[in-house]
Formats: sequence, C-alpha cells, structure tokens
Amino acid sequence: MAGPFGTLFRATVARSFVCLATASLLPAPATAAEHKLGPDPAAKCAGVKADAPVSIDSATIVPAVPFAVAERGPTPAGRITPATPEFCRVLGRIAPVDPKAPPIRFQVNLPLTWNGRTVQYGGGGFNGLLISGLALPPSAPFDSPSPLAQGYVTYGTDSGHETKPGEPPQQFALNEEAFVNFSHAAYKKVRDVAVTLVERAYGARPEKLYFVGSSEGGREGLTMAQRYPESFDGIYARVPVINWTGLQHVGVRDGLATWGDGWLRPAQVKLVHEAVLAACDAQDGVADGLVADPVGCKKRFNAAKLQCAAGASGDQLALISQSSPSRESA
Repeated sequence: MAGPFGTLFRATVARSFVCLATASLLPAPATAAEHKLGPDPAAKCAGVKADAPVSIDSATIVPAVPFAVAERGPTPAGRITPATPEFCRVLGRIAPVDPKAPPIRFQVNLPLTWNGRTVQYGGGGFNGLLISGLALPPSAPFDSPSPLAQGYVTYGTDSGHETKPGEPPQQFALNEEAFVNFSHAAYKKVRDVAVTLVERAYGARPEKLYFVGSSEGGREGLTMAQRYPESFDGIYARVPVINWTGLQHVGVRDGLATWGDGWLRPAQVKLVHEAVLAACDAQDGVADGLVADPVGCKKRFNAAKLQCAAGASGDQLALISQSSPSRESA
C-alpha cells in the first residue's frame, strides 16, 4: 500500500490484515492535492464552526515553533519538540449523552497548506490527558519532520475523561459512557468531527486518513481496525497493549513481589548495579560503566552470590533472600 508511513495496518470491510513495520514518516507523494486555509487564514481559523453535540472552545492561529531538545524529559522522545509551522489550532469537546459523563475533548491542527491527508494520534496509559497531535509519530527519527510540518491535518483526544490530581487514573471507568469512550467510541467520534472540520475549513474531504499509536495508543489502533475498518486507510500500532487484563494482573503480581522485604532499597539497588558492572562491564574490552551485551551478561552474572545468609538483613548485606511465603504466593 502506498502511503506516508511505510507498511501500515490496512483494513477494509472485505478483508483485514496486519503488517508490522517501521514507523518512519515519509513525505506525502508529489501528486497529493494541496489546499489552502484561505486568503486570510486567521479569519478562516476564527470562523471554524461545529454542530451540536460538538462545541468549539477556541480556534486560533499558533506561531511557528523551531526544533528544540530539552535537557530532561520523561522519555527520550519526550525531550524532543519538533519544528512546527504556523497553523490553526482548534480545541473543542463532544457533549456526552449521560449528563454525569465527562465530555470528549479534542484538538485538531489545521496547517495553512494542507496535503489532503490526516493523522490521528493515539493516547497512552489510561489517557485522561489531551493528545495534541503535535509530536513525532512513534519510533520516528528525532530529526524527522512532524506530520503537521509535512502538511497533514493532525488531531488527538483525551478519550472522554480528564485525570484529576489525587484520583486513581482508572476512576473514570465507573461511568459506563466514559468507559465505552475510552474503550473505542471516543476515537471514532473525534475522527468524524475532524473530517467535518477539515471539510469546512478547506472545502474538501480527506483523501487518506491514518492512525498512529504506541502502547495504549497501539491498542486503540488495533481496535479501530477491528471495529471501524472503513474509517482509516492506514493504521500504525506499535507495541499495542491488547491483553489489557493480563497486563493489570502482571502489575499486581510485580507489586506483591516487591512488597515489604521484597522491595529493593536504594543501597541494595546500588549493590546490584555494582555487581553487574563487575561481572559484565569489561566483557567488551572497555570498562566504561556500560554493559554492551545484556543477553550475555545474564549468563555471566550470578545473582546467588548476593543472596543473604540465613537471618541476615540490612542494606549492605541483603539482596536476594529466599522467597518469603507471601512472595511465593504472588
């Protein structure tokens, strides 16, 4: 399939198949139609309208932003701010049917010159945070241009709930509509809203619609292919969290295993770190504080050497003791 994301997930009603590939974002074909936001982009942007149950909170022109790399970030990709051209940012919401359910918030980014294609971004974790659609796609090289910079309309959503400080991130699921929105409905609703806004802004419907996501966003991508195969021309789903129940059980098991005496205190973590380096660091010929062969290190490193003597404990002594009954049962 020709398209901007290399090999993607391709889905139709007649047939569905999955192809895993890289997430490199290729330039749009030269034959892609270009559409302008109008002779007065600011006026066109400010005049973006929607019909109930959709409402527009704001529609403004955002100045161009240069490429930047932050000193720190939650992930390597989180340090990257890709160069972004001047564009029209539309923020809005879709009202719920249940008055007790939260709205679905969305952001749609309209480039001043559109290549006729759109990219929807998936979320992460339990969502609850508005996805801006301004970042690089999953696994894209850090110095590559963002979809918006290549002329794609991009958009994202909070999936129909907003995580509040002090609340468990999954508390939204107590409301049935919010749970269904998170499961699948919000992404399709926002996709349909984005198509309508695009058509009103440029006077043309998208030629191609793509979905990209990683982890929870990857699950969303697979769910779109399963439930709404006609809604997207290509889906890139990286490391999808498709076994959601199994993942939660693994988290509980890991938590129980590290409860009480099973928790490694900072000094104990330091002991492990130093022991691993002593066993494996110099195996590549250079003692540089890095283990170049982690797979081989698992064979060389003998954790039993750090096992506690019977009845021994303490930061400088304890590391791997024989499992307590509670850890065995975990």
